[in-house]
Amino acid sequence: MAAGETIEVNAAHLRDLVSRWDAAKREERELHDAIVSVLGETAEVATVNGRPVVRYRPIAYSRFNAKKFREQYPELHDLYTVKSNMMRLDVNRKALGLVDVE
Repeated sequence: MAAGETIEVNAAHLRDLVSRWDAAKREERELHDAIVSVLGETAEVATVNGRPVVRYRPIAYSRFNAKKFREQYPELHDLYTVKSNMMRLDVNRKALGLVDVE
């Protein structure tokens, strides 16, 4: 398939794939919540035979505010901006007759 090409696909097969993907995402969230619930309200670490097997703790981080930097220093922002591409999967669940889970 060439980049940018449009193809006709089997709607039932695609609906099945997207439904399974949505179910997997729901299950992932449910399993995440179940693992967190094992820790209760206060624990950050779960152990098995005295060995840590699960950690759930806040992580502090800093991030660069590129939007603010671009507003205040547009020339520098443009000078150090590197353009790249990536693939993004968008599914129109409504067009497939599916309810959006997100």
